[in-house]
Amino acid sequence: MSLLLKIIASLTLLMAGHVHAQTDIAGAGSSLSYPVMKELTKQYQAQKNIKVSYSSVGSGEGIVQMAARVVDFSLSDIPLTQYELNSQNLLQFPVFASAIVPVFNLPGIEKGQLKLSGTLLADIYLGRVTQWNDRAILELNPGKQLPQLAIKVIYRSDISGSSYVLTSYLSKASVHWNTHYGIGSKLKWPVGEGVKGSAGVEQAVKAEVGSISYLEYGAATTASLNIANLVVNGKTAVANVESFASAFDALSPVRPSFYQLTMPSSNLDYWPIIAITYALVSKKPSEDDEVKESLSFFNWVYQHGAPTVRSFNLLPVTSKKTLSSIAERWRTIKDPKGQAIWSEGVLR
Repeated sequence: MSLLLKIIASLTLLMAGHVHAQTDIAGAGSSLSYPVMKELTKQYQAQKNIKVSYSSVGSGEGIVQMAARVVDFSLSDIPLTQYELNSQNLLQFPVFASAIVPVFNLPGIEKGQLKLSGTLLADIYLGRVTQWNDRAILELNPGKQLPQLAIKVIYRSDISGSSYVLTSYLSKASVHWNTHYGIGSKLKWPVGEGVKGSAGVEQAVKAEVGSISYLEYGAATTASLNIANLVVNGKTAVANVESFASAFDALSPVRPSFYQLTMPSSNLDYWPIIAITYALVSKKPSEDDEVKESLSFFNWVYQHGAPTVRSFNLLPVTSKKTLSSIAERWRTIKDPKGQAIWSEGVLR
């Protein structure tokens, strides 16, 4: 069963309809997005005199609330398939992005000095590589004095967009991982200890010498954790904002739902684990005011919000190709009379 159907099936009580101010709008979802959304909505209200409230309830609950039309939009770090979108009459598009990075606690290794690869990371999470001085790690890190110390694998036990993005990467890097475990926001991991939330990962990695896990880059840097670089196509992809931005700008949407974005083969040395935050809005609203206002807000974010987005170590949508695709999707939203809702304003 798909993620959306699982979430809706497990829901025992949906909130009843809500009352809007004339033009005020409400959103909910991704906890990762809350700090930047708090600032963006504050700026938008000051400039437009329109209130945009946003509740940090997590991607899964945000999808539930959007499907029930409790909110006007939701943000999710887990993309929905076209089937899931069609079943709930929703439209999906990217708002900003971040990067997922491997974090570890290893004595004697300075920050930014450890290299891993996708295959090696998959083997660690598969339980095939269990010691920090394993030959495979030493070969990628010649001259480094790696201790004979057990690798303690830590993963997210809750529904997590970070897990979804990481397992997408592992599935591309390892045939064995793809065959036996695949992609998921919550799954049965082969080895390791499960913890809840980004805060749980931070605490566990700091407490466990020899541990390894994964976090969104902003959370990892705020927590002052050591981050591993990744060897991609024989080159070292450095975990920094410049590398992430180059990778995000190079991505191209494969489907109208933006469920999958691909990178040109010439750019394979860019950071390979990009996490995209998506917005969900109603595709066939019973009333169009709130949808119009939601699109106007996101259009303002694309036009004016980039400096704020970057200040939170996130990546704004700047690709003209992606913005053009977003505008094209917005024009498919119809009011009850069959008229296109989005006809004013142009995406930057």
